[in-house]
Amino acid sequence: MISILAILALLTGSVAGASPARAADLRQNITSLANAEIGSSEANGRCLKFGPCTQYEWCAIFTQWVWRQAGVKYVPTSWVATDWAKWGDQRGLYKRRPAGTKGGNPRPGDVAVYGEPGYFDGHISVVVEVGADGNIVTVDGNWGETVARRVINPLTARGGGGNVLISGYVSPPEADLPSYIDNDLPRFQSSGQVVAVPSLDGRLEMFAGGGDGVWHRYQTAVNGGWSSWSQVGGVPGARLGIGRSADGRLELFAVNDEQTLHRYQTAVNGGWSDWIQIGGGGTDITVAPAADGRLEVFLAGHEQVWHHYQRSHNGDWSGWTGIGGPGLAHFGVGRSGDGRLEVFAVNHEQTLHRYQTAVNGGWSDWIHAAGGGTDITVAPAADGRLEVFLAGHDQIWHRYQKTHQGDWTTWTPTGGLPGAQITASRNTDGRLDIATTNGTATHQNWQTSPNHGLAGWADLHGRGRDLNLATNHDGRLEIHLTGDDQIWTRHQQQPNGHWTTWNPTGGPPNP
Repeated sequence: MISILAILALLTGSVAGASPARAADLRQNITSLANAEIGSSEANGRCLKFGPCTQYEWCAIFTQWVWRQAGVKYVPTSWVATDWAKWGDQRGLYKRRPAGTKGGNPRPGDVAVYGEPGYFDGHISVVVEVGADGNIVTVDGNWGETVARRVINPLTARGGGGNVLISGYVSPPEADLPSYIDNDLPRFQSSGQVVAVPSLDGRLEMFAGGGDGVWHRYQTAVNGGWSSWSQVGGVPGARLGIGRSADGRLELFAVNDEQTLHRYQTAVNGGWSDWIQIGGGGTDITVAPAADGRLEVFLAGHEQVWHHYQRSHNGDWSGWTGIGGPGLAHFGVGRSGDGRLEVFAVNHEQTLHRYQTAVNGGWSDWIHAAGGGTDITVAPAADGRLEVFLAGHDQIWHRYQKTHQGDWTTWTPTGGLPGAQITASRNTDGRLDIATTNGTATHQNWQTSPNHGLAGWADLHGRGRDLNLATNHDGRLEIHLTGDDQIWTRHQQQPNGHWTTWNPTGGPPNP
């Protein structure tokens, strides 16, 4: 519930939780925190830690606090209770309760919304238990000016100043993602001549750098078909980097020899801003979220690496800082099991490595890691250890963390294509898939079981200049290849399963 003054004062949006949690732990965190606050009230003053509970109706203030403290990445900022339903519906997270039933599939950690979206005098509460009979247990902020535990029948329970029924439930974003993607950056960020990552609703968005600028296509439904290609401006001959901000919007960067441009989704799952020039030219750019959700951007300049990052969630960017390292490089970036980012940069002469010295913190100096190559990629194994694949001048080289957060092996040769571009991603069963192309052939390799060795390189009978491995919402991997004439794609027919043959997509002329 909320007063008219608060309605006039607040905007609807989303902010990141302070300490993002593992998907597997998120619902348990929410219910534990909500239960621990039962009895906090205006009378004893314990509600003040949630926010201005003595000034406004505070059911949404309490719920917002619980989600944030639990580590939910994206949290509505509105204190209007029914705005949570609107916010969830825009993101594919709202589950409507069918009229005349107890249904709606509530789960512990969800938010129960009393009143239809747009109704001003509703109520929200945190679901902490779901009974076999369909009744639910909720923890409600501002129920009789206290945090109260209630056992309710969702069909008949009413709340808010308008005494309204439950319209539905909002799930915490990413609470139901499997644990194997907790540090799986390749699922949510990508760099190269062709990139594809999911919007918050799960639909893949693909961009490719063409001879006449940047081109865009997107899935018209989750796991479904694709739109046609459209030219969206930008710079010719671009390499791209894409990542997801803490509020769920995608942010795209494009660099060629002369300049670096930036554009972003203006709303979650929505349209895109115009391009903004933000820097000079370079050879590669990559984007990765720190553990707290702030994006960090690395640009391979002509003489050194440049660093640019969000000072706050969803905006307020720093300026560019030169950080040394190899010029004319390509990047691989991953996140260790403890949340620290690790960056690798390779040019024709050397491979260097640097890492955050603390979670969300500063950075080490560059460390010499290997000789030169043409590309590098980083992906987490099923147990969270990072694995690195370096496209050398002679073959593909491999190293990995022996333990979480460090203690790297030496490099091991794996054969494969010389002078290649390379990408890697993780199957739903935890096995890594790796794909490479060097203009004359395209090869694929994979782990024979989670956290174990590689099967050996197989010829995919394709030819391209760059490629990307993307993950559908249902876990199926797909490869996008910049061929001589257009973008080609092949995908798994089911998660962890067999692959289709190559299919043309059209796409950028002169990719």
